[in-house]
Amino acid sequence: MTRGTTPSALDDLRALGRKIPVYWRQYLDWLADVGWGRFALLSLLAILVCGLLLLPGLLIWLILGSAAAKFFVRPRRLALPAPEKESAHE
Repeated sequence: MTRGTTPSALDDLRALGRKIPVYWRQYLDWLADVGWGRFALLSLLAILVCGLLLLPGLLIWLILGSAAAKFFVRPRRLALPAPEKESAHE
């Protein structure tokens, strides 16, 4: 890296630093909406892929972290208005 490219690289890192929380929140929202069965299936698929790429240590932390996040993050439910009760006097 030369002196001419250093400011550009630092600007890119700052931009990435501002986007990471947005991507993390989107990941947690997606993870909360995925069911446990699909999560297990995706974890098994990730085990197969990372086994082929020889990255088992990274995978274990990814799966354990995702499972812990999924356990603590609940899906967001939109608050629906309560149904109006019909009166029997009408």
